[in-house]
This record gives sequence, C-alpha cells and structure tokens, in this order.
Amino acid sequence: TPAYEHRAAALRTWQPPLGFFLSVDSSDQYYNLTGFVVDRTGTIVDMAATGFMPQLDRELPELPTYVLPSTPLVFSRDAAAFCDLLHSAMRGNTTPGIKVVPPKFLEKLRSPTIYDPLSFHFSESLIEIGRLSKWNVVASVQDEMVGYPSSSRPNVSEALYDIFSRNTTSYALKENWLIVFPSEICEQPQIDRAALQRLVEKSEKATPGAAEIARYATTSPAPNMCPVSVPYLIGLANVSGFGHPTWPYLRFFGSLPVWFQNIALEGGSFAVHELPLSSRKELEVLTYFTARPDIQSSLPSSTLTNPSLLFPNGIPDSTRIRFEATHSHCVLPAPQLTDALPGVVTSMRTFALFTDADPKIFDEFAPPQLTNFWIGDETMARFFVDLSPACVLRGFVVDYKVQKSGRTYTPLSAPESFRTALQKAVEERRAKRGGGG
Repeated sequence: TPAYEHRAAALRTWQPPLGFFLSVDSSDQYYNLTGFVVDRTGTIVDMAATGFMPQLDRELPELPTYVLPSTPLVFSRDAAAFCDLLHSAMRGNTTPGIKVVPPKFLEKLRSPTIYDPLSFHFSESLIEIGRLSKWNVVASVQDEMVGYPSSSRPNVSEALYDIFSRNTTSYALKENWLIVFPSEICEQPQIDRAALQRLVEKSEKATPGAAEIARYATTSPAPNMCPVSVPYLIGLANVSGFGHPTWPYLRFFGSLPVWFQNIALEGGSFAVHELPLSSRKELEVLTYFTARPDIQSSLPSSTLTNPSLLFPNGIPDSTRIRFEATHSHCVLPAPQLTDALPGVVTSMRTFALFTDADPKIFDEFAPPQLTNFWIGDETMARFFVDLSPACVLRGFVVDYKVQKSGRTYTPLSAPESFRTALQKAVEERRAKRGGGG
C-alpha cells in the first residue's frame, strides 16, 4: 500500500546505530512484523510504536471466475518430488528414507549449479497459475521468496497463498500480465549454488563434517530463512536443524583457519588476538548483532539487551575462546526402499527418544526408518568466549562422521560400545524426567 511504501522508504533512509532485530509471526492472512532497535545508550525503540512496522494485509491476486480455487496444479515429476521433500521437512518429517525418489530427479538434485533450485515447484507453480488464469507471467525470483508449501500437492488456492502471502513477494496484475518481483523486505543473500554443489558432492559417500557445513554457512543464508535449500541439506547432506541461532555459530566456525578448527574439535583454546580479521568480524556479529546471543552473566539481565554497554570498545584482544569437546556415536537411518534417500543424522540424545532399555519396546514402537542404520562418530564442540570475568558467550558446533556404505545395523545387532552409549543416553534422559519410564 502507499502508506507501507512510505514507511519502507523511511526505513531505507534511516540507519540503525548498532543493531536492528526483526521477528515475523505468520497467521492466516497477514504477517505481523515487530522489531526493536538498540542504540548505544541502551534505549530500546519499539518499531511498531513508531509506525515503521505496520501490520500487513497481504492481498492475493484475484483469480478469474472460470478458475476454480480447488483445481490441482499439474507438476512435472521432478517438481512434485521437490515439493514433497520440502513439505515433509515443514511437517517435521526429516527422514524421507521411506519414500521413493525418481532417479532422474535425484541426479538433478545433485547438480544445483545446472538445475537451479528455483526451477522446480516454485517456477512451475507460477507457470501453472498463469496457464489456468490465461495470464502472461513475468517473474524475478529470489531464494527468500520461496517458503514451505502448505501441501505436497497444492491446488490453485494453496499455491496462491504460498507464493503471495509472503512479505518477501510483491506483484502487479494488469491487462492479463502477472509480474512477480521481490519486495523491499527481501534482503537475504542468494544461496551460493557453487558452495551448495560442493557440499552435495562431499555428501555422496559420507556425511559432511562440521568444517564443510560451516564453510557453506559462510556463503549462504540459514535454511530457515531460505527453505529452498532444505531438500539439499536434508535429502543429500543428511543434516537438519541448522537455523537460528545455530547458523551464526557455524559461520564463526567456518571463518576459522583449519588449524583453529582442529583445536576446537580437540577441546583446546586460543586468544582473540590470534584470529584473522574475518573470524573476528564473525565473532563480533555473533556477540553484538545476533538477536539472542547465549550470554551467561552474573550481571542484571537488562544490561544484556545491549552488549556494547559491557564492551563499548569491542571485544578485548586478551579474550580467550575455550572449547570443550565430547565424543559419542551418532546414527544415520539407511534407506528402506530402492531409490530412496537416507534420513538425517541423529545424535545419541535424540536416538534415545525412540528407544528404551528394553529392545522389545524399541522394535514395537520405533519408526521403521530407525530400525536399519549406519553408525558414525559425533563430536560436540562447545565453545566459551570469556568476554569478562562476569560474562561468557556460549555456543556449540557438532561434527558428524558417518560413512554411507558398509554394514548397517539394528538395535539388536549394534556393537557393544553403541549399545552401552545408548543405555547411557536413555538413563540420562530418564534422570532429566525425574526417573519416569
């Protein structure tokens, strides 16, 4: 609307002095944007109260009367498979190993530099809407404009909502021309296709380690900001859960030279003044500009709303970064069907959710994709940045190593070391629940 354009223009010309934090909560027909700015005096400014962030009512394009909203879209087999993977991830089903994937689509999925991620269900949705409505369609699409589909087989109404209810998407409809373009709020960088290609290639024989994933994180936005990368990260790289606030930790870890990464995974430490400039920059972003930095402090919580009050001159050179590394097993569900993808790597803590001390309970109630799996090694590297004696910034990076070949196991045939680790994870989980069964 003109009023929103006026406020958006005001936002573009106004530069926040320290940090700008924005949260978006979706509802049925609108997005409610709220945000606040922290300036160098520690003042919190409510953006909604200033009028810069109004509630937005996203109007959808009006369909011609001859188009039924319930008409299903006709996808190619590749676009349908991509949409299915993305919808499964949205529903929390991150183990697509029980679903058959078309072999030709799998080859295309392994080549994002050739077959662009936007060329699947999103592009075909726009083309189908234009075909059914007899509109000419012109679209300039960015990765951030693609969200999770509301259905694995969307109809016209669902596709319209999926595409045009997002505040990152704008459109103009005039004289049978539908023009789609990014909105002013669409500001995430594009996914680096070459970096995604390298990550996929690393994933063919084994799960990518923390270094490979972190290297990708330094080039591309988090998957929760650009879900179009999810089928690659879950379906091929077998990783999930890397959204906010994990992504800033990965970006910091990926900016470290290889020898510092090795020190981190071995549980060592080093000083801030030893870091290269790029790593210091990521550490400062993590400290000053992350919306919810995990800071443990004996100071009043209100002080933590602005870390610059604690460290007005930046992070001291003498600050040390300590790592504590713990080692355990991890699990990668093996495909249960021919031409199916594996699931995602599961830590022993998560695996304990599906089992108990009695293997019979596991066999009876466990999801089928977890009854046949590869066993690998997990390194949990927790880091602590000693900003001051009273203030410590905390984070973590997980390194999984699983070979996607060789023998697979069941809970009954797993090695003794694995069964012992599983029993320990179950006992720890019981203790946290107060001893409940």
